[in-house]
Amino acid sequence: MRRRARGGSGTSAFSGWLRDTDPNTEIRGPDWYGAPHKTGIVQKMIRDPHVKRSVAFISDPLCAATWRFLPASKSAIDREVADFCTWAIVERLPWTRYLRRLVLGYAAAGFHFDEVTDDVCTVPQDRFPLHPGAGVGIAPTKLHDRPAHTITRWFQSKRDPEQLSAVEQTLLGSDTEEIGRIIIPANRLLRITHDQEGAYFPGMSVLRAAYQPWKLKIAFLAIDAIKHERTGVGVPMMELPEEPDPADVAAAEQILSAMRAQEKDYMILPNGYKFSWSGAGESNVSNIDLAIGRCNLDIAWNVAAGFQHLGLTNKGAGSYAVGGTQIGAYHLSISSHAALIAEAINLGMDGHSFVERYVRANYGETAGLPRLAAKNLPTHNWPEIAKTVNLCVAAGTITADGPLEEELRLGMSLGPHDPETAREKPASLGSQPSAEPEEPAGPEGPEEENAEDADAEPAAAAVERDHLC
Repeated sequence: MRRRARGGSGTSAFSGWLRDTDPNTEIRGPDWYGAPHKTGIVQKMIRDPHVKRSVAFISDPLCAATWRFLPASKSAIDREVADFCTWAIVERLPWTRYLRRLVLGYAAAGFHFDEVTDDVCTVPQDRFPLHPGAGVGIAPTKLHDRPAHTITRWFQSKRDPEQLSAVEQTLLGSDTEEIGRIIIPANRLLRITHDQEGAYFPGMSVLRAAYQPWKLKIAFLAIDAIKHERTGVGVPMMELPEEPDPADVAAAEQILSAMRAQEKDYMILPNGYKFSWSGAGESNVSNIDLAIGRCNLDIAWNVAAGFQHLGLTNKGAGSYAVGGTQIGAYHLSISSHAALIAEAINLGMDGHSFVERYVRANYGETAGLPRLAAKNLPTHNWPEIAKTVNLCVAAGTITADGPLEEELRLGMSLGPHDPETAREKPASLGSQPSAEPEEPAGPEGPEEENAEDADAEPAAAAVERDHLC
């Protein structure tokens, strides 16, 4: 038996302070996700439309999916337990709002905390007849957001250094909250950390890899704005004659000042002088628009959504086949995020299960634990799946049954099966029925048919001959 590990997490943590090893010292820890008195870099990044949309590429499919708990077994009690968890967590709570906030939290900061509260509630007995509470149970009441920039210290669990025992939250105060620092035990928190390494609980933000193209993009946008400011508005110019008198100079200034776009935005050149913007022509500088487009493409690639830019920067580069190939990788990415969320809720990241708490409180210690899963992810190619399933059923390699139909109906948003209004399935879907049933030919059948054809040919030929004439 190996009950204790010999190695360690490798993360330097003292009195709740963690050492960040990011190679860029300017964006470590609170510099990245913010602090109570400081705005983090990622809070500036998320204001960029392309960065914000890249996070939506993750949250939108997850919010559009159907989240439900799958039973631990086919027994009646386990089925009811799964349905109870779906009702208590997904249906009673504003699940879509919580899910979108959760994804934005760990995608931007690298981690997200929700403090979970619960209370006694009324349980519908007609839906849950096996519930031992006789109409009364315990269910979560709210997931309270604990923003990343308010988390100031992290306390390791002595049992497992890669898990938390508590965190410290710093509050600046408001009309309803007092100024101070609060210790929140980990068993009250629902935590999701993206790409946690060792005991570095803030994890790795999804947007961390988009920081470089975002920073370059900001610089390119500033250069582009200066270029347009310098060259977008023409500067009125006038060349004076040789040895002009003061009256000529005053007249030139009066004429040019009336034509200027800004204060003193004109030029008077002595005779023989010439003026030009060095390096400002399009032939002398790089294509800034192309560089900005490349940065936006890298931001989208960070979330495996580069196919969204096909055909935008390079006309003719859009390809349906290439886009279809890239969408496969995007779907794997969304499935990975769905699995991360489900695992944090089913098992927990700090040694306690959000689901187990409510199953044990309502159905006791013997009930099987269901698991949350994201069904009907819209990134699936459901028409192609339905076509493949149909071919497999016709070939006999897949047997059409109730669960298969339910899964396909769920995936394509067709609604549940209703046996009372169901129509009979046609006898054959693969062949077309003939217009008239064939009659057995008698001994005189062929001769009569041939005779009719023989009579019909001259008539048709006559009609065609008359038409040509």
